[in-house]
Amino acid sequence: MGNTEVHAVRTLPLVAAACAGMVQGSILEMHVQKGGMFVGAGGFAHFGSFDPRQHTSASPANANCTTDVGIDASPRVLERSLDPLHVSWDVESQLGDWIGVFSPPDSTQWDYVDFIQPSKREQDVVMRLPNMRQDYEFRYYRAGACVGSARASFLNGMLEPVGAHLHLAGRSTQDMAVWLTWQSGSNANPAVVEWGLHTGNYTNRVVSDSAPRRYEASDMCSQPANIASPQHYIDVGYFHSVLLEDLPPDTTIYYRYGQDTVLSAEKSFRSPPQSHRNARWSFVAYGDQGAAAHMDGDIAGPSHIAWDNKTQALFGPQITNEGLQHVVSQRRGTDREPRMVVHFGDLAYAWSCGLTWELWQSQIEPIATRMPYMVSVGNHEYDHFGGDDKDPSTSTPFRPTWGNYGSDSGGECGVPMLNRFPHAPPTGHSIWWYTFSFANVQFVALSSEHDYMRGSEQWRWLEQTLKDVDRRAFPWLVVTSHRSLYNSERNASDQIVDHRVSETMRQMLEPLLVTYKVNLVLTGHYHSYERTCPVINQTCEREAPVHICGGMAGMGPDSDGWMEPKPEWSLFQDEKNWGFLDISVEGDESMTVRYLGGHEAGQGVNELDRVVLRPYAAHAKSTVAVEYV
Repeated sequence: MGNTEVHAVRTLPLVAAACAGMVQGSILEMHVQKGGMFVGAGGFAHFGSFDPRQHTSASPANANCTTDVGIDASPRVLERSLDPLHVSWDVESQLGDWIGVFSPPDSTQWDYVDFIQPSKREQDVVMRLPNMRQDYEFRYYRAGACVGSARASFLNGMLEPVGAHLHLAGRSTQDMAVWLTWQSGSNANPAVVEWGLHTGNYTNRVVSDSAPRRYEASDMCSQPANIASPQHYIDVGYFHSVLLEDLPPDTTIYYRYGQDTVLSAEKSFRSPPQSHRNARWSFVAYGDQGAAAHMDGDIAGPSHIAWDNKTQALFGPQITNEGLQHVVSQRRGTDREPRMVVHFGDLAYAWSCGLTWELWQSQIEPIATRMPYMVSVGNHEYDHFGGDDKDPSTSTPFRPTWGNYGSDSGGECGVPMLNRFPHAPPTGHSIWWYTFSFANVQFVALSSEHDYMRGSEQWRWLEQTLKDVDRRAFPWLVVTSHRSLYNSERNASDQIVDHRVSETMRQMLEPLLVTYKVNLVLTGHYHSYERTCPVINQTCEREAPVHICGGMAGMGPDSDGWMEPKPEWSLFQDEKNWGFLDISVEGDESMTVRYLGGHEAGQGVNELDRVVLRPYAAHAKSTVAVEYV
């Protein structure tokens, strides 16, 4: 056994005052009710049956607003995306009143990106909205008419660089180059990154030599993703990328980025180290996150999905983001400071709504500009019906009759993910599956959404990739997949097929994982945490891969309970908390995986589980396979 470390994060107000009436009961109770809840771009949770369309005129056309109600947005000009915005009104609400949040501001009344249902107790809210290269308008509706309006804009408008993230170039095991990608509304000027070794002193200037990327509604496979509207596809502007090469290894780099005279605030990251078998370092990993509904006690929140009553988690992503930022701050400059995020699928849960992508990328930016943010595909980025000729990954999508490969991306078919994360290491099949290394760990990112059957392109690639790993340089081999090979959640009606998929994946992939002595398999899809013993064919062994399902970064959590009796191979189960995996590598001696989680926003994350892995006997002197806590 051993002592359990406790990591607490700073305490924040749970929600803004305007949402006080919304927060009743536990967070888990709120998720049970999600079928009757709508969460909009501003993060407001709307319970019950209120629908603005029932309280407004039948015509969707714009009408001039009167000034009968005073409504204000302050400040009128926001300095940066997600800055606090105070929205207030000067009347006591009446039954059926609602405030529409619109972007672009000339949208028709049904094309809101969020709505506020005013409370008799409050006349103001604080929101955190992303800069989507358009102004926002707030309209107060009463008795079917717009009786007041206000606008807010962003200081640098279309030029503000948003949604930035670092990504390992990964062209070889010795490659220490890093990509930086961000989004803006203009391609009139080239993208530039200025960097140096001391704060405020940028001695290097790198200008992009390639055209920025973008995608249109028509690029996506099917509806509703290919509908151009504020609630679905919004003009994405441009995605700019700059490759940072010739970085001194394992050194703090200070940098800023943008176009022309509009540059970001200074950021910093530690450059990748040279490969070394005895390297000591840390990284974090998780799946199934989504956009947070609250930030720093204010309303932020994911987008309304008009087509299928889809809703976002409220507090889960906030708990993960807060906990991770605290860990990074607390360990800054030490071997325990995380050097990378590995996110194995189900990123934003956009469900065809472009605004959700914008919000999620802005929320992860503080971490993603501090360390490489490595992503792989999940069902909610890729799975689709129809439009196969537009699928950017394959001409023959994987839809076996025994599986549940449906339309979970809302028709996106991976197009937003591919363009927002455009520089996967060129070691596999683009963003869909690839391999990369860091220090003394070799990572292999698989796609559970593409054909993995024996003999398929991905299966053959995996076999060759695992065979080629130099275990003298990389004693640790970590494989990620969105869907799990092992899971013991109770067989609810919607999970029977999920379990069938997991079992098929296990039968197809486990022989390769065992043959090539994979140490750790990280997965998600199930919104829970589960850790296995070293396992082969559902039997605990002395030396074998350990599987950890870490799909608890924000969505869910699942609430179906666990199989009874508990399978022998399942050693730890949790579906009550949100959080992430905190993984530390101690040279070639051990790899420790800690599960840090919590169930209430603003209350921090604690260590809930820990496992210490040892190398296989073939790769180290130690013959101890795993130590349990």
